[in-house]
Amino acid sequence: MGYTEINESNGCTEDEEVHMTSFCNSLIGYTVGDALKAAGDRGYPVDGIFISSPPKINITEYDDTFRVIRVKTLNNKSLNLLVCKPL
Repeated sequence: MGYTEINESNGCTEDEEVHMTSFCNSLIGYTVGDALKAAGDRGYPVDGIFISSPPKINITEYDDTFRVIRVKTLNNKSLNLLVCKPL
């Protein structure tokens, strides 16, 4: 029998971490609405949504059509999304 290694940074086994990383990478390019649904369906709560915008343009609100450009996992297995307005 083998052993299961636990990652101290997020409490996941190595296998769980691979699946979570793969899932997070798959969210890139999704619309916010689709990403929230997919994350919820997999049991990953979204802790925060942050907006990226071009220099000198201040966008303070997003809608479901914004696109996910980065996903960060947090220690409690929740996600932070970085989104941008589509062209």
